[in-house]
Amino acid sequence: MALHSRDRRVAGQIQQLLASVIGQELNDPRVPRIFTITDVTVAKDLRTARVYYSQLPDDEKALDRTESLLQDSMGFLRSRVAEEINLRVTPELHFTYDPSAKNYQRINTLLHGGNPDADQPATPEKPRKKRRG
Repeated sequence: MALHSRDRRVAGQIQQLLASVIGQELNDPRVPRIFTITDVTVAKDLRTARVYYSQLPDDEKALDRTESLLQDSMGFLRSRVAEEINLRVTPELHFTYDPSAKNYQRINTLLHGGNPDADQPATPEKPRKKRRG
Protein backbone atom coordinates (compact mmCIF):
# COMPACT_ATOMS: atom_id res chain seq x y z
CA MET A 1 0.00 0.00 0.00
CA ALA A 2 2.88 2.39 0.71
CA LEU A 3 4.06 2.06 -2.88
CA HIS A 4 0.63 3.10 -4.13
CA SER A 5 0.63 6.26 -2.01
CA ARG A 6 4.15 7.08 -3.21
CA ASP A 7 2.96 6.74 -6.81
CA ARG A 8 0.15 9.19 -6.14
CA ARG A 9 2.46 11.62 -4.35
CA VAL A 10 5.01 11.59 -7.19
CA ALA A 11 2.23 11.94 -9.79
CA GLY A 12 0.84 14.95 -7.91
CA GLN A 13 4.26 16.57 -7.74
CA ILE A 14 4.82 16.04 -11.45
CA GLN A 15 1.36 17.46 -12.23
CA GLN A 16 1.95 20.64 -10.23
CA LEU A 17 5.46 21.14 -11.56
CA LEU A 18 4.59 20.65 -15.24
CA ALA A 19 1.56 22.93 -14.99
CA SER A 20 3.77 25.65 -13.54
CA VAL A 21 6.65 25.15 -15.97
CA ILE A 22 4.46 25.05 -19.09
CA GLY A 23 2.40 28.02 -17.94
CA GLN A 24 5.24 30.23 -16.75
CA GLU A 25 8.59 29.09 -18.15
CA LEU A 26 7.86 28.04 -21.72
CA ASN A 27 8.06 31.18 -23.82
CA ASP A 28 6.63 29.72 -26.98
CA PRO A 29 3.77 31.08 -29.08
CA ARG A 30 2.42 27.52 -29.46
CA VAL A 31 1.36 27.40 -25.79
CA PRO A 32 -2.48 27.39 -25.86
CA ARG A 33 -4.42 30.25 -24.26
CA ILE A 34 -5.81 27.83 -21.68
CA PHE A 35 -3.73 24.76 -20.86
CA THR A 36 -4.37 22.43 -17.93
CA ILE A 37 -2.64 19.28 -16.73
CA THR A 38 -5.72 17.25 -15.78
CA ASP A 39 -4.01 14.15 -14.39
CA VAL A 40 -0.72 12.28 -14.15
CA THR A 41 -0.27 8.56 -13.65
CA VAL A 42 3.08 6.93 -13.03
CA ALA A 43 4.19 3.35 -13.49
CA LYS A 44 4.91 1.32 -10.35
CA ASP A 45 8.66 1.52 -11.05
CA LEU A 46 8.33 5.33 -11.59
CA ARG A 47 10.17 5.09 -14.93
CA THR A 48 7.27 6.44 -17.01
CA ALA A 49 4.60 9.04 -16.42
CA ARG A 50 1.46 9.54 -18.50
CA VAL A 51 0.53 13.23 -18.45
CA TYR A 52 -3.06 14.09 -19.42
CA TYR A 53 -3.85 17.63 -20.54
CA SER A 54 -6.73 19.69 -21.87
CA GLN A 55 -6.66 22.99 -23.67
CA LEU A 56 -8.65 25.74 -25.33
CA PRO A 57 -8.80 26.19 -28.21
CA ASP A 58 -9.07 22.47 -28.84
CA ASP A 59 -9.54 22.27 -32.59
CA GLU A 60 -7.38 19.87 -34.60
CA LYS A 61 -4.88 22.54 -35.65
CA ALA A 62 -4.38 23.78 -32.08
CA LEU A 63 -3.95 20.21 -30.80
CA ASP A 64 -1.30 19.57 -33.45
CA ARG A 65 0.59 22.73 -32.41
CA THR A 66 0.48 21.69 -28.77
CA GLU A 67 1.67 18.18 -29.55
CA SER A 68 4.59 19.66 -31.50
CA LEU A 69 5.38 22.03 -28.62
CA LEU A 70 5.38 19.21 -26.07
CA GLN A 71 7.62 17.02 -28.25
CA ASP A 72 10.06 19.90 -28.83
CA SER A 73 10.10 20.75 -25.09
CA MET A 74 10.38 17.16 -23.82
CA GLY A 75 14.06 17.42 -22.83
CA PHE A 76 13.52 20.69 -20.98
CA LEU A 77 10.40 19.44 -19.18
CA ARG A 78 12.08 16.20 -18.14
CA SER A 79 15.15 18.08 -16.89
CA ARG A 80 12.91 20.33 -14.78
CA VAL A 81 11.28 17.22 -13.27
CA ALA A 82 14.76 15.86 -12.49
CA GLU A 83 15.79 19.14 -10.83
CA GLU A 84 12.69 19.57 -8.69
CA ILE A 85 11.65 16.05 -7.72
CA ASN A 86 14.15 13.82 -5.98
CA LEU A 87 13.90 10.47 -7.75
CA ARG A 88 16.53 7.86 -8.57
CA VAL A 89 15.30 7.74 -12.18
CA THR A 90 13.54 10.62 -13.91
CA PRO A 91 10.35 9.30 -15.51
CA GLU A 92 9.91 9.37 -19.26
CA LEU A 93 6.99 11.68 -20.00
CA HIS A 94 4.15 10.68 -22.34
CA PHE A 95 1.56 13.39 -23.06
CA THR A 96 -2.04 12.49 -23.90
CA TYR A 97 -4.85 14.88 -24.78
CA ASP A 98 -7.78 14.57 -22.35
CA PRO A 99 -11.07 15.49 -24.05
CA SER A 100 -13.05 15.48 -20.79
CA ALA A 101 -13.29 19.30 -20.64
CA LYS A 102 -14.69 19.41 -24.17
CA ASN A 103 -17.12 16.60 -23.32
CA TYR A 104 -18.18 18.45 -20.16
CA GLN A 105 -18.93 21.59 -22.19
CA ARG A 106 -20.94 19.61 -24.72
CA ILE A 107 -22.98 17.84 -22.03
CA ASN A 108 -23.56 21.10 -20.16
CA THR A 109 -24.80 22.75 -23.36
CA LEU A 110 -27.14 19.84 -24.05
CA LEU A 111 -28.51 19.90 -20.50
CA HIS A 112 -29.29 23.59 -20.78
CA GLY A 113 -31.15 23.21 -24.06
CA GLY A 114 -28.45 24.42 -26.42
CA ASN A 115 -27.16 22.80 -29.56
CA PRO A 116 -23.39 22.15 -29.28
CA ASP A 117 -23.09 20.99 -32.91
CA ALA A 118 -24.72 22.88 -35.72
CA ASP A 119 -25.11 19.77 -37.84
CA GLN A 120 -26.56 17.57 -35.08
CA PRO A 121 -29.93 17.87 -33.32
CA ALA A 122 -30.01 18.98 -29.69
CA THR A 123 -31.92 15.86 -28.75
CA PRO A 124 -30.66 12.44 -29.72
CA GLU A 125 -32.52 10.65 -32.45
CA LYS A 126 -34.44 7.54 -31.53
CA PRO A 127 -32.91 4.41 -32.95
CA ARG A 128 -34.76 3.07 -35.93
CA LYS A 129 -36.46 -0.24 -35.60
CA LYS A 130 -35.20 -3.01 -37.78
CA ARG A 131 -37.68 -4.31 -40.28
CA ARG A 132 -38.30 -7.96 -40.28
CA GLY A 133 -38.61 -9.36 -43.72
